[in-house]
Amino acid sequence: MRHQYDIAIHRPGERAERQETTINEAATVLSVNTTTIRRLIANGTLPATQPCRGAPWIIKQW
Repeated sequence: MRHQYDIAIHRPGERAERQETTINEAATVLSVNTTTIRRLIANGTLPATQPCRGAPWIIKQW
């Protein structure tokens, strides 16, 4: 499928290169739980994107 749609394989460290973080990583940095991060995303306080429903949230590092 990756070949058919020309999707690059995952490279370790590529998220860090793009300065992106996960919900879990953001929660650790902010010393809160993941529910709080999800709430901040939902109300627009913490900007994040989700490429499609069910995909992980992408949070740009601040």
